[in-house]
Amino acid sequence: MRSDKNGNIHPRMLIAVCLAAVVLLVYWQTGRFDFIHSYDDREYVVDNPHIRHGITAGGIYWAFITFYAANWHPLTWLSHMLDIDLFGLNPGGHHLTNVVLHLLNTLLLFGLLQRMTAATWRSAVVAALFALHPLHVESVAMVSERKDVLSTFFWLLTLRSYIEYACRRSKGWYGAALGCFCLGLLSKPMVVSLPFVLLLIDYWPLQRWHPAADAAGAASPEQTGPRSLVVEKAPFFLLAAGACVVTLAAQHSLGATVSMAIYPFLHRLANAAVSYAAYLVKTIWPHPLVVFYPYRETIAVWTWLGAAGLLGAATTAVLVYGQKQRYLVCGWFWYLVTLLPVIGLVQVGAQAMADRYTYIPLIGIFIMVVWTLHAAALRLRLNTAAAACGAGAFLILLGVLSWKQTGYWTDSVRLFQHAAAHTTDNWVAHNNLGSAMARRGQPDAALVHYQTAIEIAPGYADARYNLAATQSGLGRHQEAIRLYRQVLTVSPSHTGALNNLCGELIGAGQVQEGMANCRKAVAIDPKFANPYSNLAVALTKMGRRPEAIEKYRQALLLDPRHPEAHLALGKLLAADGRTAEALLHFRITLQLNPDNALYCLQAADSLMRGGYVAAAAEFYAAALRLNPGSADTCNRLGVAYARLGFHDDAAIMFQEALRKDPGHSAAAGNLEKAISGR
Repeated sequence: MRSDKNGNIHPRMLIAVCLAAVVLLVYWQTGRFDFIHSYDDREYVVDNPHIRHGITAGGIYWAFITFYAANWHPLTWLSHMLDIDLFGLNPGGHHLTNVVLHLLNTLLLFGLLQRMTAATWRSAVVAALFALHPLHVESVAMVSERKDVLSTFFWLLTLRSYIEYACRRSKGWYGAALGCFCLGLLSKPMVVSLPFVLLLIDYWPLQRWHPAADAAGAASPEQTGPRSLVVEKAPFFLLAAGACVVTLAAQHSLGATVSMAIYPFLHRLANAAVSYAAYLVKTIWPHPLVVFYPYRETIAVWTWLGAAGLLGAATTAVLVYGQKQRYLVCGWFWYLVTLLPVIGLVQVGAQAMADRYTYIPLIGIFIMVVWTLHAAALRLRLNTAAAACGAGAFLILLGVLSWKQTGYWTDSVRLFQHAAAHTTDNWVAHNNLGSAMARRGQPDAALVHYQTAIEIAPGYADARYNLAATQSGLGRHQEAIRLYRQVLTVSPSHTGALNNLCGELIGAGQVQEGMANCRKAVAIDPKFANPYSNLAVALTKMGRRPEAIEKYRQALLLDPRHPEAHLALGKLLAADGRTAEALLHFRITLQLNPDNALYCLQAADSLMRGGYVAAAAEFYAAALRLNPGSADTCNRLGVAYARLGFHDDAAIMFQEALRKDPGHSAAAGNLEKAISGR
């Protein structure tokens, strides 16, 4: 650590070490957490074929051209790919990347405020509030919210570079600020509000805002008029406008934006006012905090009038008192402006609000509070040590609350149980809890939650879809077909339902109708791999093997990590006598699912039928290693050894099969043949 000439540790270094320590104390626990499979982590990382390959040339190209998940944030996609290269699908590594970014953001915020204001301890308290407030847990503890912590990292670097430019009038620092802003936009478009924040810090604490300067013609760092300051930010505003256009295009292209016919503009205004006020209430009293807050279909007049009145009164007070206490203007409008892109005037999704949206905006509130309390303490001549102890105790309380809140993100079941328990009529929480229960192997519990979600929101297609998939897994295929048809009544373009209905219909012998549904799914989303695979299944049933092989190849072009498609294609190729190709696809199947003994057996059986006995023996042996208790696999491996002329090895395998299952008649008969053939 750096120290002064007397050997004392520099206060800023001590503060930085303490800030880093508290972040790690609260969030290090996430290193043992799972992905949130029932929510965005599955779509963003776990089941995203482009991410699962790590960083590749094709992946980089995809990141920049895709509107996947109704967003355009290529740098975020690249960060997830890098995590795959570093950690694979071990969720702990992905979580800790978020923690490291949050730690860096905390230190950057401290350094930024200290550089602007020279108020070391106040800057430290603001940074500590940012580090420890429970409202920020979602942005750190959820892997798919990487975009929050990553974009904020570049947001803060932009501000830091801009401050150096404003103090030195250096074109290099201006270029650095512009470059960092570009990287922030490439991480999450919510940072489009940053040019307005630059104007706010011009007002305070940089003190560059002088209304008379434009008329006087002055253009110095110390005295700059509002018009000049706005013109100075023109490149930032242009970049922000471009990002807004791209983001709206991304959200409209995948139907993520909600129509005005569903939520009229006046209703959105009311929800925005209530949400602005609710965030402030949760800043003071952060309980309960949940992963999903359902959108309010109706908002009581007194609720939105009260919220609007609170916002109006606060804004009026800031404008009145902010002429002398400029930090009030900076902090309050920082909060209002940075929340504006996600406050719901353009409604995306079914949430009324979200904790993650406060990650940047609350910095403004923290600045207001800390500087106001400091001014009050000076006026009241409070004892410095007492004030420090009070602040420390409050920060410890926040840390404990955040540590507890972080614990709810351990896995999908705990997270959505918490959400369902602390909200009413939360159809998303029940649906996602059902998915988590199904993943745990508790389908009956899952069915209850899906039914609850449907009762709350009858038009919610995803709950019906999940209900149908669970019924199918339980072998209730006719019920699954009925439910998939209901999904398509509610949402005719639901590609998952079209694809799964196709699979169910093919299984029920209704091949032509099944293929028709698959073709609809392909027409809606030509890049969706599963319908091609289902079409291949149908073509195989119809005896059209060459066409089936081509469909499997199309599926694998779209999703090279599709194990079932590799396995099925390998079977067809083996039946056609194309052993080398078949072996390649079988081996890829096992690379993708190294613990799946059933895949090994299916590959081996296919090779045996084609007469490729040595290769079959290799796969039977792999299946036995994965499931050493299987008498049947021992018998099959023994048959392969016998055909290869290894009668002693065959006899050992048949004896092992009989040891595991004395009643295995096929193994007994094969043992006699092996002994006689020695």
